[in-house]
Amino acid sequence: MTSQLTFYMLYGHLSRDSLYGLTIGELVTAGVGIARLGEAAVNGDWLLHLHFQLILDMQGRWGDYPGVFKKSEREQWKRICPDI
Repeated sequence: MTSQLTFYMLYGHLSRDSLYGLTIGELVTAGVGIARLGEAAVNGDWLLHLHFQLILDMQGRWGDYPGVFKKSEREQWKRICPDI
């Protein structure tokens, strides 16, 4: 018997306006752009970059998911967001 894992993906620091029209579970074709990087004014004053994170358990959250954690919570977050 094969077991399956569900992975959720966080794409952080994107332009909010580039996300309009996307739907959860939408299939995308390789090579097709799905969003644009957000300018510093909309992404927490960070330089342009993509924060990509795999998540195994959304913990009941929906939408904005934390991309950082406290050092004291490291072991818990390593189980939730594997570093693979």
